[in-house]
Order: sequence, then C-alpha cells, then structure tokens
Amino acid sequence: IPQPYWVSYADMVIYSGGKPVLLETQYEKNFDIDPDQLESLINEKTKLFMLNSPNNPSGKYFDSKLLMQLGEVLEKHKQVFVSSDDIYEHIHWHKSHEQYYHDKCNLLRRGADINIVNGLDPQLNNIKNVIYFNDSEQIHSKNKTIFDGNFPIGETKSFPLLGEHNLENLCAVLTIAKKLELDLDECLKASFSFSSLPHRLQILGPYNGITYINDSISTDPEATIAALNVLSGKTIALIIGGEDRQQDFSNLCSVINRMDKVSSICIYETGPRLFDQITSFDKHMAIDLEHAVKIAREKVNGSGYILLSPASPSYDAFKDFTDRGSQFIKFALN
Repeated sequence: IPQPYWVSYADMVIYSGGKPVLLETQYEKNFDIDPDQLESLINEKTKLFMLNSPNNPSGKYFDSKLLMQLGEVLEKHKQVFVSSDDIYEHIHWHKSHEQYYHDKCNLLRRGADINIVNGLDPQLNNIKNVIYFNDSEQIHSKNKTIFDGNFPIGETKSFPLLGEHNLENLCAVLTIAKKLELDLDECLKASFSFSSLPHRLQILGPYNGITYINDSISTDPEATIAALNVLSGKTIALIIGGEDRQQDFSNLCSVINRMDKVSSICIYETGPRLFDQITSFDKHMAIDLEHAVKIAREKVNGSGYILLSPASPSYDAFKDFTDRGSQFIKFALN
C-alpha cells in the first residue's frame, strides 16, 4: 500500500487476515512510486497492490510512463492483483464498453486456479479452468427450484429477492459454496433470510393503490430489462433516463415496445434518446424526477406500479444513485 493512503486500507487488510506492507513515498519527490522499491517489497506471499490515481489523500496523479514502469514490475509477479479505488466511473476510465469488458476479462486470463462464470454468457465460453453456473449440467434454476445437474437442491419460494436474475445470482453463490464443500441445502435455506438492499428493486407501498419500486441502482439497460421482467403483465409507469455514456438502448427499447401496459417517462441526458427509440405512443418527457413521478401517477391512475429504473447513471443530476433513489422515495411518500 503506497503511503500516504486512505486511513482504513491497512485495517481492511488486517481484518481480511493479511499483512499490510507499506510503500513509503516522499513529498519532495511528488509522491511518485519508485518501481525498484516496489520490486523489493514483493515476495511469494504478496497478493495485492493497491494503486490509486489520483491518490487519496495526496491527490497525486501517476503519469502513463510511471504506470508502464510499475506494470513491468508487476508482470514478473503473476500472483499479484492490482486493486484500484479511483474516483473515476468505469466507463469514463475504460473509454468504451468493449474495452471495459476486455479489461474485466483480464481477471480471468491471469491463470486463476478456478474461474466461476455464467454459463448463459456466450462471451465466456473459452475461459480456462472454468466452473459454470446457470448451466443445465451444473447449478441452475428451473421452475422456482435450484438444481445441481439433475439433482434438486431445493425450492426458492421463500427466497426474498425479486426476479429471475436474482435466482441466477443465487446459483453463482451456491456454486462457490459447492466448491468450498459446504452443505448446499443449508446454504439455500440461509439465503431465505437475506434482506434486499435499498435502491435495488426496493418496494414501497402500496400507497393509495400504487406500489412504488425504487431501482435507482439500475445504471445500465440490462438491469432495467430485468426489472421489467419482474413486473411482466402488470400496469407500469417506468421512469427512465440519466447520465449519457453512449449506452446501447436498442434491446431495452425493444422490450418496452413489446409490452402493452408500460408507460415510459423519459428524463435527463438520455431521456431524448430513449424517447426517440421507444415506438410506443405511451411515452412522455419530464423536466425532472419530481415531474416524472407526477406524470407516472396520472398514467397508473390509482392502480399499478411506478418503477424508477433509469438504465443510466445518476451523475448528471444527482450526487449518486442513492441520492436519486432517496429523492424518489420522498416524492413517492408525498
């Protein structure tokens, strides 16, 4: 961990059962990391290098030349992962969705003993040392039951999270549990006590016949598709839109266009683009979130669901997705 560092980093390492090794930098040298010093501190037990650019609290930004030199050191030690706690959002940093995906897959290319991946994702078919979940021969969900191959582990009627996508996530967790040789029946039962997090398909109400669903953490189109699938067949007023990062909304808009009980209220930076791609006549532009909630109430007319699932980040109008979700809750309760 290069010094200076955020106050809790060393404690996190200790809490995780590791030993923090501090790499000293100097104000007189503009807090640059010495590649030779980094090399001297790495041994066979080194697992993680914490690299932040810009650094908190110094504000130090490492230039590309130094980052390349640090990379050359780390390439010699394949067991070392690099962790970053940068202020940048991922698409801003990686520049494109394709590059983001490629960089994420580096985690799978570095020779891990076990890679647990989604069998439903065709882009992950060529990964080595792989265990699939959501695969009919492995742990998967079917008809509200979790199976290990052909063997039923148990039913999911008591699983508290909404949506098929959360059952797929449960399969990922149970795949890890199986590899750890835990009792899968007991692990499944333990999942029934899980509480959903705020801003993730968070149900409010009903109030005066209207159920509000706060899915503010939905910052990509796929998450909004999952939310719409949860409410399939219901009367829905969908509040959608946020910061524009050139997301591809074509699949999402196709889903919306096929649903005959969805009113779309489009807001903020991606609002006009979504409005243009949605071919349904039941679409509307709103000035802001409060205005969108007002329109949504009129559309469901005292019976139905108002779903905030923006399919976009929040930073064009809010501090973060929690701020956006909290304001939605406030407008829902008024």
